Amino acid sequence: TTIVDVGAHIGMASILFAIQYPAARIIAIEPEPSNFAALVRNTTPYKTITPIHAALWREDGEVFLGASQAHPKGAFQLVKDGGLQVRAVTMDTVMRETGIDSIDLLKVDIEGAEIEIFESCPWIRKVRVLTIELHDRLRPGCTCAVKNATKDFHFTQQGEVTVFYRTRESNFN
Repeated sequence: TTIVDVGAHIGMASILFAIQYPAARIIAIEPEPSNFAALVRNTTPYKTITPIHAALWREDGEVFLGASQAHPKGAFQLVKDGGLQVRAVTMDTVMRETGIDSIDLLKVDIEGAEIEIFESCPWIRKVRVLTIELHDRLRPGCTCAVKNATKDFHFTQQGEVTVFYRTRESNFN
């Protein structure tokens, strides 16, 4: 089992996954430096968690982080310029660098960057379940981009989280 936690913050969801699924390999991606430092501290006892200091993005390179408009205390979002410059990676790069070829559970909370991540994402065929907090209140079109990318998935809403999942009959990999 492989779990990828994008927007891992300080690692609480990753730790929950590690406890709930002790045989799972967990990749925790967080771009903000102080959150990443806390993620590393918090997850060190869990050898199945691999922290990655980067922002998931549509291309490899660098992006800028600024304070989140939705959650100004402790959350960050990508901004056009200014702010803090951080490494940006594509999902293909994450998968290549970590040696994974499929994702059983992809948890995403990226404060409005859904459009860039999901507008072109051939890697989605390698994902079994996607749980995502959509941020149309920050950037209209986030839900549309994700739903277009997950046409082969079923979905359900659970509070602020949307769960997209494949049935056994669906294509996977």
